[in-house]
Amino acid sequence: MGTASIYSYGSPVVDITGYKVKIVANYRDKTSNAPADHSAADASAGLSNAIGVINLEVEQKRPLSEIFGSLWNGAKDKNGKTMRDRATAQAVKEIGSSGGSNVQGSFPEKGTLLALVEADGGFILSYWLPNAQFTFNKEALGASWNLTFDTELFVYIPLQNWPNIPVPTGTVNLSDANISPGNFGASVDEAVGQIKTFFSTSNSGIDGGNLFAIDEGNIDSPDVAAIDLPALWTLLNTLATASYPVGFVKCGVFFGATPLDTTEGTPSPTLNIRLIHPVDPGPKLGTPSRDGLRLVGPSISPSLTQVQAGGKLVVTGRSFPAGQASALLVEWNETVSGTLEQSVVQWSAPGEAEKHHDIARKPFDNGNNFTITGLKAGTTYKVQVRDADLLTYTDPSNALSLKTDKSDDVKLTFGTGSASVALGSATRDSSGSFTANVTIPAGASSGNHTITASSGSASASAMIDVLGAGQPAKPKLYVVDTNTGGSMAVPVLMLQGATFELHGEGFEAGTVSLAVQGGQSLGDAKAGADGLFAQKVSPSVQSGGYTIVASEGSGTTGLQATLTFSVLAQPK
Repeated sequence: MGTASIYSYGSPVVDITGYKVKIVANYRDKTSNAPADHSAADASAGLSNAIGVINLEVEQKRPLSEIFGSLWNGAKDKNGKTMRDRATAQAVKEIGSSGGSNVQGSFPEKGTLLALVEADGGFILSYWLPNAQFTFNKEALGASWNLTFDTELFVYIPLQNWPNIPVPTGTVNLSDANISPGNFGASVDEAVGQIKTFFSTSNSGIDGGNLFAIDEGNIDSPDVAAIDLPALWTLLNTLATASYPVGFVKCGVFFGATPLDTTEGTPSPTLNIRLIHPVDPGPKLGTPSRDGLRLVGPSISPSLTQVQAGGKLVVTGRSFPAGQASALLVEWNETVSGTLEQSVVQWSAPGEAEKHHDIARKPFDNGNNFTITGLKAGTTYKVQVRDADLLTYTDPSNALSLKTDKSDDVKLTFGTGSASVALGSATRDSSGSFTANVTIPAGASSGNHTITASSGSASASAMIDVLGAGQPAKPKLYVVDTNTGGSMAVPVLMLQGATFELHGEGFEAGTVSLAVQGGQSLGDAKAGADGLFAQKVSPSVQSGGYTIVASEGSGTTGLQATLTFSVLAQPK
């Protein structure tokens, strides 16, 4: 007879009868800098796991060995026969049909639960029933024969595609058939061949725990409840549902004792279901190109388009290259296995203590970037970042050496070419914006002039009218572009139903009436002492061309300005 083994797989095979089921979670927790996983939690099935995120409400009410034993020699069909009874009857029938007479024998009443872990992550359960023994007589002289063989009820459970719970397969296998002849003239090959026919080795997919609903040479019967492993399947489903979102991307099995599973100080044997959370690689850290693609180019907007020589105004700039004398922008990809919860950016300069900033994160929040502020100009900084899920940090990213600019100044000039005059400078911020108070040269001639802002290769200009001595500003309307901060070109284009901000200058302090010419009133605006106002309006008009009229006072002393605009129908 052959020794106990799993059919066609050989050894090493473990007898797991009486083993406890254990859950072992392997990961690197946030307090550890170890380069590899370590076992941080170990809990019996049916208990709450020590890591606090996988709640196992699974009760294995019956040992697996008992479940297999009940399948084999417990559950009865409508005729009161167990699977062992039916196997015995079939064996007697097959031996008799091949010429045997006076057939006697039986299968073992109870088996042993064996298991084998495969290299690819699957594991095998086998209810091992060795040494089935039958005797019979054959041929004219009635010689006595002894036939022995081993049987197993076999289940294969693959785990390569975790967290998808695998569909197992079940078979009944026969091995180590041996015939000892009392009459040398008997046909050993024939007898072995006949006995093998009633143990089919065909596989079948498993449906809902019906692990042995297969063709087993009619030994099994469809009217008998097949093997049921609900607790094991519930356990695997619970583990997959709870553990995969927090980063346990693999599941495997191993046998042996674990340090936390002890009885009076002596480790007891266990069937360990091991969840593995990898040590994720660090993100790839970089910084956007300063001269990269920008959807909106640099622009400036003066607070007045009409000003007296020697007068003051405010120039606002937008979409210039980000200021990097006291700030650095970094961005990175994300590599966490579990649900993203946090990013940590850390930076340091030679001779300075390292600083860091924690960023609360959510998946797909586009938060994989950060502007480090409060830096010294002209200084080199070492920057790294790492992400975290609920349980662990990734490795730190590549170290990036970045040097801040010496200055974030934007130079402002009045006029063009050799006739330009410096108006001073402003400091752009980390978004590329700035605000500057400037004074128009007192000797500037009346008429159109240009204000220019420049920083390196980036520049933008705006036109203003310098008023002559005693020349009042004319009433004027314009719409500010919310993207650039500058005046929109005339005619202004708007979608039907849009709200926009209407600006006016050159009015007297007081109430300015606004209306669509020949139609809807748009309300009143309040002009300040500087003659300026800003009012949001929403013309209720169909698509087409229109004019807004702003009027203040009446008669020869009244002030009026107009602005043409076009309304486009909403796309269908």
